[in-house]
Amino acid sequence: MLLWVRHLWVLVLLVFVVSCTTAAKRTPPPTSEELAHRLGLTDDRGRPLGSDSRRGNPDSYTPAGIHILDQDGKPASLAAYQGKWLLLDFFATYAIPSQMQMPKLMDLQRRYSERGLAVVGISLDMQARVMLKPFLTSLGIEYPVYIASGTTMEGRTPYGFVTEIPVTLLIDPDGKLIKGYLGAYKVEQIEDEIKRHIKTP
Repeated sequence: MLLWVRHLWVLVLLVFVVSCTTAAKRTPPPTSEELAHRLGLTDDRGRPLGSDSRRGNPDSYTPAGIHILDQDGKPASLAAYQGKWLLLDFFATYAIPSQMQMPKLMDLQRRYSERGLAVVGISLDMQARVMLKPFLTSLGIEYPVYIASGTTMEGRTPYGFVTEIPVTLLIDPDGKLIKGYLGAYKVEQIEDEIKRHIKTP
């Protein structure tokens, strides 16, 4: 009996050592800067961003290429936002940074909407039609929120591939990407950028 217990402890010890060795060899998760590079954005260090979206042609308004549904599951489009500054937030209800930042985005919407800024959310939740409305009510979110569909649900957008949540994009009235923010960020960073581009009337 004692020999059996000893063998059991040796086996447990071997499993623990192998597990630790395997964990040490795992590739560390990518940094925010690496993820930003994959998405085609910058980390927030003031480096310029650009997009190749053409200007002046309504058919080329880039946000219209993002596939979305309204909260009732009907097809929708961001084409109606052409001519406005667009703060586009890709989020998920389960993401803690999204839960913390969305009320602050709501405050930006209140303060800058008269200057032509529209804050719009796009949910990447798999069960968005069930979860979204109570979630938005609990946070007091009143700006428009849509549900990702098609290739957008897979993370594909005309501005790059969403690999981390949240991703927030500041887009000019012609659909050109001005600045991107990947992962958790201070909303004050976005407000500083908004102030640089959206002048007081």
